[in-house]
Amino acid sequence: MKRLASHFIILLSIFLCFAWVLSNCSANKISSTPSKPYKYYLTHIHPDFMVKPDEAYQWHLDKDKEGPTYSGNASWKKLMTFLESKLKAYGVVDLTKNRWTYNRWFTSDWPDDKNWTLISNGEPMKVASYGAYSGSTDANGITAELVYYNPAAPPSSIRGKIAVLTTAPHPDPPLTEDYKKWFTLNDYEYLSDPETFPPMFRKFPLNQSLAYDVWWQLRQTVRINGILTKGQAAGGVVVFNMPYDRLAGLYTFPIPVLYNVPSLYLDRKAGAKVINDAKQGKLATLRLMAKVEPTETYQLIGYLPGKHYGTAKDEKILLIAHTDGPCLSQDNGAFGLLGIVAYFSHIPQMERPRTLMILMDNRHYMPGMEKAFEK
Repeated sequence: MKRLASHFIILLSIFLCFAWVLSNCSANKISSTPSKPYKYYLTHIHPDFMVKPDEAYQWHLDKDKEGPTYSGNASWKKLMTFLESKLKAYGVVDLTKNRWTYNRWFTSDWPDDKNWTLISNGEPMKVASYGAYSGSTDANGITAELVYYNPAAPPSSIRGKIAVLTTAPHPDPPLTEDYKKWFTLNDYEYLSDPETFPPMFRKFPLNQSLAYDVWWQLRQTVRINGILTKGQAAGGVVVFNMPYDRLAGLYTFPIPVLYNVPSLYLDRKAGAKVINDAKQGKLATLRLMAKVEPTETYQLIGYLPGKHYGTAKDEKILLIAHTDGPCLSQDNGAFGLLGIVAYFSHIPQMERPRTLMILMDNRHYMPGMEKAFEK
């Protein structure tokens, strides 16, 4: 009898524990049920509909671990597989892949600099980065005379030589409209702390942000690449007004079409030595081992359907971000789209007045960028 009573107590305890778990689960479910109509949460945030910070952070960690996601490379393919699986889980339908093949140029990525080296007047230099789609050399590199290119007094010829160029300093006021457009703070709304921002359309102080200075110098590679190509240089060395740690691994942007003048990027310290050698016409050996291979890539397109999806009444809101890049915050924009889709997936389809059309683009860091692949 004691044994029977003991078994009864054990079974009762298990039942009560199970009932407690179920009641808690039920309570959690009820607590996350919207207290207002779903329509309200189209324009007001429901915290439980949001992607949790830890999950979003993990997305970024996993992507960063794989390195740059250049369109069609292994890291990019892994990212796209992840994005597609999450979109499906959030209820996105009619997923389509707009595929094509392009010639992808690539070399080793920082901090692996084994494929890009420079020896100036017999001294190995610390190379910070390389010119993407600038061409390539064999394992021995190119040995040629250095020549310094001063735009104010250009040399008579750079043909067959390794030309050394520097980025230009920021202009003094009055600033041109083009400079204001690209390199100043000029477009922000609804700031919660406007007093912490500098005035618009002014040169941005370096002690507040380096982004505009990086962009100012990096965009000059368009002009520099043109000089190297037109002058038929054997190679190019671009000296940036940056310390090594800021320039290291910086990827070329805008992305040029392959121009076949192998180029390397140096910080101002290493660059000072090479500029001096160039002014004296010393010899240098530039090495940039790269490959070009046909690579399949695609745009991923899908729809989180609204209540009129598939009918003439349907209206669509386009969400677009690029998925390719050198592992910058901007090529994580696809995660932002995931967050938006995740939120609205909690609202039933019949409560969604419009369809969300998702376009994961792949052309931002391809040669010639979006315009080269418009068709």
